[in-house]
Amino acid sequence: MDAPSINVLALPVGYELDGYRVERVLGAGGFGITYLAVETLLGRKVAIKEFLPTGIATRGTDGQSVRPITGENHEMYRWGIDRFRQEAQTLVKFAHPNVVAIERYFEANGTAYLVMQYIEGKSLGTVLRELETIEAHEILELMLPLLDGLAHVHEAGFLHRDIKPDNIFISTDGRPILIDFGAARQALGQQSKSLTAIVSEGYAPYEQYEAHGNQGPWTDIYAVGAVMYRCMTGEKPLAAPSRVAAKFRGRPDPLPAIAAAAKGAYPPAMMAMAEKALAVSEDDRPQTVAELLALLKQAAPEPPPVPSEAPTGMAPERTLVAADIRPPPHDGTLAPPPRVQGAALPPPAARRRIGPALIAAGVGAILAVGASAAWIGGAFSPGRGEVSTAAIRDIERQRADEARRAEEAERQRRAQDEQRRRAEEEARRKAAEDARKAEEERKKAEEEQRRKAEEERRKAEEDAAKRRADEERRRAEDAEQRRKTEEEAARRRAEDERKKAEEEQKRRADAERDAEEKKRADAERARADRLKGLVDKAEAQLRQARAQMAENKLPEARRSLDEARDAAANALKIEPASAEAKRAAADADALAGELRPRIAARIAELAAAIERDIAAGRAADAARKLAEAERLDAGAAELASLRAELRALRARQEEAARRRREDEARRRAETERTRPAPPAATQRPAQPAQPYQPPARAPDRQIPIPP
Repeated sequence: MDAPSINVLALPVGYELDGYRVERVLGAGGFGITYLAVETLLGRKVAIKEFLPTGIATRGTDGQSVRPITGENHEMYRWGIDRFRQEAQTLVKFAHPNVVAIERYFEANGTAYLVMQYIEGKSLGTVLRELETIEAHEILELMLPLLDGLAHVHEAGFLHRDIKPDNIFISTDGRPILIDFGAARQALGQQSKSLTAIVSEGYAPYEQYEAHGNQGPWTDIYAVGAVMYRCMTGEKPLAAPSRVAAKFRGRPDPLPAIAAAAKGAYPPAMMAMAEKALAVSEDDRPQTVAELLALLKQAAPEPPPVPSEAPTGMAPERTLVAADIRPPPHDGTLAPPPRVQGAALPPPAARRRIGPALIAAGVGAILAVGASAAWIGGAFSPGRGEVSTAAIRDIERQRADEARRAEEAERQRRAQDEQRRRAEEEARRKAAEDARKAEEERKKAEEEQRRKAEEERRKAEEDAAKRRADEERRRAEDAEQRRKTEEEAARRRAEDERKKAEEEQKRRADAERDAEEKKRADAERARADRLKGLVDKAEAQLRQARAQMAENKLPEARRSLDEARDAAANALKIEPASAEAKRAAADADALAGELRPRIAARIAELAAAIERDIAAGRAADAARKLAEAERLDAGAAELASLRAELRALRARQEEAARRRREDEARRRAETERTRPAPPAATQRPAQPAQPYQPPARAPDRQIPIPP
């Protein structure tokens, strides 16, 4: 067994905690400490996880209670306990042999505790740190039951969101168990930057990095693919944001393919399944665990034919060994029988075994949320080469046995609960009797204390005279001591203020640095969004320009093309290396090459029509056609002379109209002068002369002519 962990914040060994006695520390993290404890009534070993988030809470001076470090942390601390309770409520819903089981939840010492079954073993993370990689049939024997447990979690409406090798526990009987559902970890991670983030780099897909990412079963499926990548290549996958950034820039995926990283040492179906689970886009991954299991089972070849003398369904249970798999031929595939398919694995000497390494380690650890989990091999057989579906049947039979054992364990647990209840009732009765005796002892102690106080009072009165005699002498000494104390206190205050100022300066510097980093990240995201928006706009305007050209709407097509070229140019200013922006600019240039001759032909056609209108004196028609030509290309050389001719025509027409109006006015004035006067008898009174008002005439239509 490992030596007990040393943790200055841990409860002392032997501490009695609500019916359990602390034996030693099993593990500790940023959110709590996990203990090995013994149930005092039954003598049964259990694991207890204590909620103690470093950074916002600490152990009290009594060595037992837990309290927030400052008053500002109190609300966050209580909220974390609520989420810790929700984690327990979540785990209680999962009655599955491959999902961590919770026995009890209680609160004491100002914090919360989870009681879990104590099982010895090792985490997959510990195994991979020792062996780097594991073999194909070992991956299959590990993943099949684990995915069954994950499907159970998803069917209950929950996501794990933190699947990684350290959260996959393997018991000594070979049972993989999914641990650390981390409700409290996620909650506090969202509230405080001083605590661990809610994503595990390399195992979390990109949607977990987004504040409102679309998370679902495909989120856990990505993590499963990442775990298989680690098992096959010995390397943790690249973080999802780096892969997304490369995809956005049109660059190849920086994550090496499994076939290359693992040098083809695993069945192609298994490697393809992990690659599909690791897809950057959530839509490209399997959407359910059932789909993932179907892909994984393709990696297991069919078993060899059963001899005719063997009764059907009576094959003995066994573990897959090297003798069960025939040596691979030179072409890299398994030898007959022909129904066995899949790529061969390296020779036995080329790969290490999990089982012996775990047995040699002999480590006992705790299956507990957030603790350092462990595994002693036994789930994986000593065989080499391809995985047989016989192993799958062995695993399924083993799972059935485990289910039966779980039912038996549940019956035993209920019996133990009844025994514990009776023991607790006896303990309460004994506690009441002990309390009565303690009350009697307390009264006796109080009486003795009063007697001693009276004696001390009399003695104090006797000593009062002596104290008064010494008072004057001590006053001088006290005054000197006070002066020195005040000076020391002032020095300490100054030192404390200096330290606080330095800490505040450091905190502000850290905050400014964090703000600057966030500002840069926001600017980069805004830049990327701006680039994408411009590229999208350019492509949309190009599509519109093509449609307008097809409808022979050349002015509108030119405007759309100009907007597309402007958008592509602005995108290239943002990111000169953007392939999408370059492609949009090239498409715009190509389309401009198609549009230019059509515009030139239309301008020539309009120019000829304008000349005919000018020759016929149709200024309005000429102006309308000139405006249409200028919308196509205002800078066309042939339009300059047409503008001048149109202005001259308009000037001539206006001059002629002006002369006609003057001639008409003169004729009317002459007519008035030569008209004979009426007879005197009928002559009307003279009216004041009115100035001549020519009849109203509609103004000529003015069509603007560009200079």
